[in-house]
Amino acid sequence: MRATLLEDKYAEAAGLYDADKHVDALALLDAPSSKYPRATAILYLRAKCFADLGLTTEADEACREIVGALSSIRRDGEMLKDCFDPDEVGLFELFTTRQETRVKALRATLSVRETDSADAERLRSEIAALQQTVQDLQDKAAQSQESEEALRGELVELKSAESTSVAALESARGELQSLQGELHDREQAVANAKRASEEQANLVELLRSDMAALDGKAREASSSENAIADELASLREVELQKNAALESARAELEALNGTLQDRERAIAEAESRSASHEERAKALSAELGDLREKADR
Repeated sequence: MRATLLEDKYAEAAGLYDADKHVDALALLDAPSSKYPRATAILYLRAKCFADLGLTTEADEACREIVGALSSIRRDGEMLKDCFDPDEVGLFELFTTRQETRVKALRATLSVRETDSADAERLRSEIAALQQTVQDLQDKAAQSQESEEALRGELVELKSAESTSVAALESARGELQSLQGELHDREQAVANAKRASEEQANLVELLRSDMAALDGKAREASSSENAIADELASLREVELQKNAALESARAELEALNGTLQDRERAIAEAESRSASHEERAKALSAELGDLREKADR
């Protein structure tokens, strides 16, 4: 690309930039910037287009390319400065210094924009948070108003309920007094029942004492009954023995039947023994009757 054509491209791109047509200017500068990577004027115009479009990263990259190109140009100038007179070397230094100054200024502007962008974003977040807080407060105010109306309704209901409660309280007091009277009567009845219970307990204790005494008497009667039974058994044994003796006497009477004297004596003895036995039997019968009467009592 010839210098005149490059200058024409630059001039056209600069016009588009001045007309705020940054995208068109960038499209026009793509080819020259690729072909002439050390064309600092083209690179600087591209960086400004990126910066005005808000493409901070791309603008910073373009500034880096300019810094690299200027470093390369300075190295070449150092190598060739002996070929130029001092005035030309001074103009070269002035050119590169101005280019570096412009790039530093643009990068500083980009840094400020980044800071402003971060601050703006933070401010937007804070504003959004404040707006949300305001909305929440408005919602709470609306809810408070609704709650206030509800509380007013509840207050009316409570006043009505209070009147009902007063009447119910009076009725409850009357019922309480009635219940207290009933309670007093019941306490009196309980006291009377307690006294009756104590009397019954004393009576039960007395009955227990009587039962113990009767039990002792029953045991004594049982012992007496056993003694009587033993005595009856002894008497029966004696009776058996007497019966055996009687049989023996009868045998003797039959044996002595041949002799009158022996018979009369035997008869007299037998009658005497019989009378004695009968008296003993009557006595035993009387004792037995007495024992039965005692046992029955």
